[in-house]
Amino acid sequence: MMRTARNLLKVVLVVFLCMSAPAGAKLIQHLDASVPESVIVSGGIVQQWNDLSGNNNNAVKSIGTVTYPSAAFPGGPVGLDFGMTRNSLVLFTADASRQWLDQSAGTGGFTVVVVTYTSAMLGTWNDVIGNTSGVANGWGFRYNESGSYVAYLHGNTGGGSPNGAIAAGDTTVWTHTYDAATGASELWTNQGDPRTGTSAASDFTSGSV
Repeated sequence: MMRTARNLLKVVLVVFLCMSAPAGAKLIQHLDASVPESVIVSGGIVQQWNDLSGNNNNAVKSIGTVTYPSAAFPGGPVGLDFGMTRNSLVLFTADASRQWLDQSAGTGGFTVVVVTYTSAMLGTWNDVIGNTSGVANGWGFRYNESGSYVAYLHGNTGGGSPNGAIAAGDTTVWTHTYDAATGASELWTNQGDPRTGTSAASDFTSGSV
């Protein structure tokens, strides 16, 4: 299974999240908090976030408490509030994750876009999205106590040194693209230069959650 916003600081996530494969650009999940009817709550606590792509990849309640609506982003949009502790949603079932994160054939890839608003920094590593941040065959991206951001695939965070970092008050657009044919991985944000690297084609679903 794949989760989002684990141990995440005071963050409003997500104005929208979409995932697709570069080859054929097939959209497999689209979550948009600006569509209120797509967020199912009970007492303000998110129970399910409905996938607008038509693929039924609905995000569901997992660790802790995620609330909706959040305080407004600068400019007015609202999102889901993941609070100051270890709170998360499950974005995909194990089977659904395998359909796009099993890149062992070396003929596919994926692109993930996420928008976050960071209202405070905790001074520790903050996972934005993924299934593991360890050395197992996992995938995800996150940022550290200084706001420097990385993507990890099969335990690789990629090379490069971004000229910029995420800070309290930032709205951040994240785009991570992986091409299994070449192994090229790029994590771009609007906060600085991209993190780039290579990871051999693999099954990135086998990390722990």
